[in-house]
Amino acid sequence: MKRYLAILLLGLVLLAAAAVVWASAGRFEFGQAVTQLATAPSLDSPGANVALQTYTPAQREATLDAITAAGFGWIRQRFPWSEIEVQQGEFNWQPWDEIIDAAVARDLEVVAVLDSSPDWARSPEDAANPLAPPASRADFGSFAAAFARRYGDRLRFYQVWDEPNIAPHWGSRPVDAADYTGLLREAAVQ
Repeated sequence: MKRYLAILLLGLVLLAAAAVVWASAGRFEFGQAVTQLATAPSLDSPGANVALQTYTPAQREATLDAITAAGFGWIRQRFPWSEIEVQQGEFNWQPWDEIIDAAVARDLEVVAVLDSSPDWARSPEDAANPLAPPASRADFGSFAAAFARRYGDRLRFYQVWDEPNIAPHWGSRPVDAADYTGLLREAAVQ
């Protein structure tokens, strides 16, 4: 029960943060938010964190079959920008297409976690830390837009950055909610 309450609280916090970003971007409409809430994955349907890119195709298929057979309704999968756009403007979608296709074929909802900056996008002080946010929010916004164009017809849920509230995931700078909100806004408006 405590776990479900924690998940519910986390969801409400993320929803509130998203509402602030949308409101500040001048795009928030209350009716829209209510509709989106009504179609969110149910907390009655458990989900699983996965790293399907680390598996062989056979292992990935078996894992997704097991997840589905166990009654899970959604997966949370990282989509590391640092692996998708190693060179600026050049995208390697192939392994990620396979992951999305396999999940969608099983009617699993995917929560896509967009994070990790490629070498070319990081600040010099964060050169060795792919978990650090980019030097330019606009670069991340462009990536998020490309990701949404590619998968938007099959995905409904995105998480911008993983654990932006802890130092390794926010690079060498102090954790900064306003800076994270700016990154979130850039991803949303692109």
